[in-house]
Amino acid sequence: MKIILVIILQLLVVSAYCQVDEQWAQRFTSDSVRNDGVNDMYVDAGGNVYVTGYQKQTGINNSIMEAVTVKYNSQGVMQWIQNFHAPLNNGAFGRAIYVDAGGNVYVTGENAIVSGGGNEMLVIKYSPGGTQLWAKTYHYTGNMAYTGGFDLVTDASGNVFVCGEYYTGATFLNNLLIVKFDGSTGQVIGQTFFNAGSEGARKIALDGNGKVIVAGYADVQDTVRYIVLKYEPELSLNLPVWFTYYTPPMNSSNTSMNDMVIDNNSNIILAGNDHLDFGTVKFDNDGNILWVRTYNSPMGWDVCRSVVCDNLGNVYVTGESGTTGFPTSYDITTIKYDPNGNQVWLRSYDGFSNNTDGYRGYDIAIDDASNIYVTGAEYGAGNIATVKYSSNGSFQWGKTYNGTGNGPDNPVAVGVDQNGNAYACGTSLGDTTGYDIAIIKYAPSSNFGVQFKKNSLGKPINDLASTRDTISIEYSSLLNYNVVDVNLNIDSVLHPNTDDLEFYLIHNGLTDTTIYRVGGSGDNFIGTVLNDSASNSISTGSAPFSGQYKPSSPLSRFNNVSINGDWILLVYDRASGNTGTLNAWSLDFVVDVTSGIQAIGSDIPDDFKLYQNYPNPFNPSTKLKFEMPISSFVKLAVYDITGRQIAQLVNKNLESGQYEYSFDGSRLASGVYFYKITTDAFSETRRMVLVK
Repeated sequence: MKIILVIILQLLVVSAYCQVDEQWAQRFTSDSVRNDGVNDMYVDAGGNVYVTGYQKQTGINNSIMEAVTVKYNSQGVMQWIQNFHAPLNNGAFGRAIYVDAGGNVYVTGENAIVSGGGNEMLVIKYSPGGTQLWAKTYHYTGNMAYTGGFDLVTDASGNVFVCGEYYTGATFLNNLLIVKFDGSTGQVIGQTFFNAGSEGARKIALDGNGKVIVAGYADVQDTVRYIVLKYEPELSLNLPVWFTYYTPPMNSSNTSMNDMVIDNNSNIILAGNDHLDFGTVKFDNDGNILWVRTYNSPMGWDVCRSVVCDNLGNVYVTGESGTTGFPTSYDITTIKYDPNGNQVWLRSYDGFSNNTDGYRGYDIAIDDASNIYVTGAEYGAGNIATVKYSSNGSFQWGKTYNGTGNGPDNPVAVGVDQNGNAYACGTSLGDTTGYDIAIIKYAPSSNFGVQFKKNSLGKPINDLASTRDTISIEYSSLLNYNVVDVNLNIDSVLHPNTDDLEFYLIHNGLTDTTIYRVGGSGDNFIGTVLNDSASNSISTGSAPFSGQYKPSSPLSRFNNVSINGDWILLVYDRASGNTGTLNAWSLDFVVDVTSGIQAIGSDIPDDFKLYQNYPNPFNPSTKLKFEMPISSFVKLAVYDITGRQIAQLVNKNLESGQYEYSFDGSRLASGVYFYKITTDAFSETRRMVLVK
């Protein structure tokens, strides 16, 4: 949403940030008190969500698992569920999930504890409707104890490539494994192995030429390294086209390769732990190392878990930074590198709280506009945290999810659809259901936040007199912005007797008494935040005042009024003998667009439809009408003839029904304009003409 503001002297727009709503949270659980868990998630462009993991089988033996795969649509309605029950009650689970362009779903994991050996690689294909098309198990022949699938991908012909590892009793070493399955039948049509030392594959992808790229770890001569290999898609030879290692400077058991991404130029980026540091390595398509970047925070403990890249080749990694001693304290750390490996920005997220244990980053996703989404753990509270940054590193929003059991909630993955809706998933404690699979959808809100701040004022507060300062806000826009919430920050007022002072906030004829004679003979207001949602009232506090307090009377009296106009802070000194200074203050707003949209009629439409505006041509106003048969996130925007968005009219979730928007073009020049509606399942553009 574009906001144009006219700002007077000394007024700074410190930050503007989006708001987000938790649209829904779905929990998948067994039919009794059993533990269920998720290991991976896939989100398609339309907002369908696929998860795979395990479901504890009902019965006497609670340790036996079934592999479970579930699909939800963008509204959070379960579409299907499939369980894979291992023969002889030997147990199975899904570890990774992939969805092809046709909507077919592929899962790999393990079919556990087979007769005569160890775990088998498990690979399953489901149709878009959830029908199991085939399920195959694979184990390496010979004296072996274990074979596991860790990641998978499909090619344009529907063939399935799965990477993993196997363990042999002959060498007591892990070996890297790639298996190719026919997409139609599930038959093995190619396989290859790599065993220069002890290796395991963790990630697999296809480059721009259809070559198979595999990354993982290698322990060669007691040195743990990253390994990346390139294979021809036939997998007809055991030898790769090339393979290469990245060996960290310090040999450590903490070294691990955790994630891989391939950019638009088929460069390969690996991310993981370089001892106790972030370790990010970029290779060209011939296996040459282009650059290596490590991040070692002052706190000493850094773990990198996930990586993505944008269409320009910028690289984003996330994990956490924290202390190695007691007490522990962690922040989610997210870093952006340009294509040459230069650090563009680094952001730490601690929930803006004093949580001692802090936050840990687990997964990262990126949308078409290069906005970054990170999910992780609010470690001390046991919640799932999700954070959004813009491509330039500006904080957009942060949300936490606390499950119904108010207990441990463990994050696994984050994804985003084409409309900018974010999805986080994890394993979450239920109130009576044991551990469940939790999926949370966050949808952009029509609300946004903005802060206005006055600094370095130095205005005197004199005895028996009023001191005033004004923040003037005037927008130039096609829309009106109404206040949803406002906080007043006093940073700072210096005065030796705070009980002498009364603070008033005045706007458009409304006056609110924010602070009224508090603190006795104490000194100063420094970093004082007046927030209706604070736990403690300012009247019960003591000077010096710092932190969040409820004001003397609620700031909510300014809700639903226009943000436009003068906001006046008045400080009155009711006594003599002491003077002070007003140095700085600010206002934090959450504002909404008065969109002019209204529901019309009560019938539920049969289909999506965007009508031609009426009247057309128009001067200066016209009506835009649309219908939707199901509830959905809706974006309605107006564009000029060059394709530049000039007004965003609707940007929120709407229920099914008919809607009409009254659009005012009085501030636009005559000409041709376009209006476009985008929902989770529908998009259409129409032309309109403004004639003055």
